[in-house]
Amino acid sequence: MSSDKPAARIVSMDQFRGYTVAGMFLVNFVGSFSAIHYVLKHNSGFFSYADSIMPSFIFCAGFSYRLTAIRRFADLGTSRACWSYIRRSLALVLVSVSIFSFNASVGDSWSQIQDAVGLRGALSEFVFEFVKAGMWEVLSIIGMTQILLLPVINRGFRSRLIAAIVLPLLHLLLSWSFNYDFANGFPNWFNSFFGAHNNTVWDGGLFGPLAWAFPMLAGTLTYDLIASRTAPRAWGLLMVASLALMAGGYFTNCLSRLYDDNPSLQSLVDSERDSLVERQKSAQQELESVKSEIEKVVESKSDENTHLEELKALKRRARESSDRIKGLESKINSLATIAVDPVIPSVERLRNAKWGWAELPFLDPWRTKEGANPDVKKQFVNPEFKNQLVNYWLMDKKRMVSLPFTLFSTGFGLFLYSLFIIFVDIGGLQSGVLRTLGQNPLAAYIIHEMLMKGFHGLTPEDCPLWWGLLIFGIFFGTTFLMVRYLEKHKLFLRL
Repeated sequence: MSSDKPAARIVSMDQFRGYTVAGMFLVNFVGSFSAIHYVLKHNSGFFSYADSIMPSFIFCAGFSYRLTAIRRFADLGTSRACWSYIRRSLALVLVSVSIFSFNASVGDSWSQIQDAVGLRGALSEFVFEFVKAGMWEVLSIIGMTQILLLPVINRGFRSRLIAAIVLPLLHLLLSWSFNYDFANGFPNWFNSFFGAHNNTVWDGGLFGPLAWAFPMLAGTLTYDLIASRTAPRAWGLLMVASLALMAGGYFTNCLSRLYDDNPSLQSLVDSERDSLVERQKSAQQELESVKSEIEKVVESKSDENTHLEELKALKRRARESSDRIKGLESKINSLATIAVDPVIPSVERLRNAKWGWAELPFLDPWRTKEGANPDVKKQFVNPEFKNQLVNYWLMDKKRMVSLPFTLFSTGFGLFLYSLFIIFVDIGGLQSGVLRTLGQNPLAAYIIHEMLMKGFHGLTPEDCPLWWGLLIFGIFFGTTFLMVRYLEKHKLFLRL
């Protein structure tokens, strides 16, 4: 497929990118209000409008990534272009850290650090916490996903299509092997090589870029289609692709119905609980043994400096054992809500399968009836979902970035972009607000994060809807005027 760039800017992409930025302003600001409908909040387990914004933003990043890569690889050569993208991508991570901090800590006090594991041990745990969970905000995700895709970004359509299939499947395989427990802070074999055992992750964590690669690759493939056919001629194919992806997301989401309440599978839970309890007892015995060794070293008449490193090593072992016990306790407590086989259904589950349709996107499966009898604890609209176990096949963005979510959200973003092609490139409709936000998205993102912290001080979580929307309108207008000022003076922040 030809990779020649279009002769002019693709206005529909500028407008669509501006829409994703405006959508980000909206859901990030109002999502914490109790008066706001759940469809504008980020959810775990079903797809809401708020959950559609980030994948669409990453889709736009993939579109731009492909466009600039074609030029940069041609101008700089492979080696220099790759280093250029690595530097720029790491700069995005740095910007993200500057906005959100490290989301990790070496400890509460210096004396505690020295007494517990020493500075080296504290720094090691800090790095593990940061890399596992702390760094994964949207800009960091875009930066690291760009680095992940460097081997294929300048390759042909087919190579990137294969990558779009392989990487999400690899994420699924790793989730089955260890990453589901790893992301939830439960014991798993990968913990033998990586710290921060009990930390949970956000937006996929360390292995999230394998899943986020899909919407970014979809953006690169969309660019190729438009570059070779023009947007008006490509919209039909994009629309068909979007519907296929949304259907794939929904049908894989239906696998979550295998995890409906099923008393016949209680033996699976009991067996897993017994195994975990035995492992917990073993870890407790190991901890007691290490504590005994620590006491012997402390009581030793030898010079304390002689045993300082030994003492720190023993304290690190004690901390690891304690963390393992806590993780096992969390896993045991989760058995009532999280499936013991959350990714690949066990033979017993398949044998006793209860097949059914998943709830439609944008609807909360666990919503309760309005005006229900207040004397009754909860009356569910869909009682069949009431005791459904948490599993990988839910549309989960908050933690796992599951395959159903990845497919549906990318398809939904592509569907919306197809509509933008119809109305903008074919119909000639444009918005000055979306143009301004869409041509300077990084600056808009940074400014909105800085201003939002201040404006949120005016909006308690339980504020009335009219007040929350009024302050949001002022926040949106202020942010837009600042980005518009940059546009008028031709100041664009690009990485």
